Amino acid sequence: MATNSYSSLVNSTAAWNSAVRHFGITTVMNAKVYDIIEGKDITAFFTAVGKTAEQVYTLFGVDGSGNNPFVTRAGEQGSYTYAFNNENIKFSKLKVNEIVALYLMTTPVTQLKYLKTANVTQEGPTKTVTGGQNASPLIKYGKTSRLEIQDALGNAEAMEALMGTVTEYFRVNKATESTLETGASDVIHAASTFAGPKAILGETFIIDSKTAAQVPCYIIFYDFLPDSLFNLTQDAEGDATVFDMNGDLIQTNILIGDNHFKHVAADPGAVPPVLEHDEADEDGIVVGVFDSIIPKLDYAAKPLQIVKQD
Repeated sequence: MATNSYSSLVNSTAAWNSAVRHFGITTVMNAKVYDIIEGKDITAFFTAVGKTAEQVYTLFGVDGSGNNPFVTRAGEQGSYTYAFNNENIKFSKLKVNEIVALYLMTTPVTQLKYLKTANVTQEGPTKTVTGGQNASPLIKYGKTSRLEIQDALGNAEAMEALMGTVTEYFRVNKATESTLETGASDVIHAASTFAGPKAILGETFIIDSKTAAQVPCYIIFYDFLPDSLFNLTQDAEGDATVFDMNGDLIQTNILIGDNHFKHVAADPGAVPPVLEHDEADEDGIVVGVFDSIIPKLDYAAKPLQIVKQD
């Protein structure tokens, strides 16, 4: 049966379901920064991460029409052939668990291990419709969102990815006369360049107000456009500076709503899951979002594990 909730997080864990009703949240930990994958060619993407069409078909199941969002299957039982769809990745066709799965399959640009704070703020409305007596506000719309990250320690890769610096990697190990691998930087330039948009997938936990249990979760910022500003506040008495990496969150359209699958396997935890279309369920809606918080599960291995199980 369809529910009134626009969420596919119906059957995750009992701890998660309890905690999300009344919870506290800590700062993001181990935030991984990725290049944006929306718009990338499907075939090239999965080839780069070493996934065959058959593996992708199994991982992501089928939608209500019998079609995988990434792969087409043809033939009769026992002699199926699988081919990647000739299109680009579109988040408006995917749910958050599937989007997180795609990012976890790739290698991040950098990782922020020593965050002090990560503040997400929304501002708005940017537009207001007024009218009637006293020109009263009738409609408010237009939100904007910002992410402000403060890191305790400098990281050359992170500064290049989020602060618009330019890093040179060329130092030679004097003992062996061999070139060091990337990561041994000699020069960090505060240049006039700008960093491009990035996705950030962070680990954190919510705290259940009833039990005080810490429930691990992911928070994903789909499209973060850094300000690309490099500021140093240096204290003469020796206090270390912090590194601020701030920017705007761009609205991204994703698919949310009741999942249109149900398990028909004897074991609901079967891998791969056996799924069929549930005609009674809604197909979901496309909504513009800035970020999402979901339970921390192994999405790269089982992208569909939080879908509704009847």
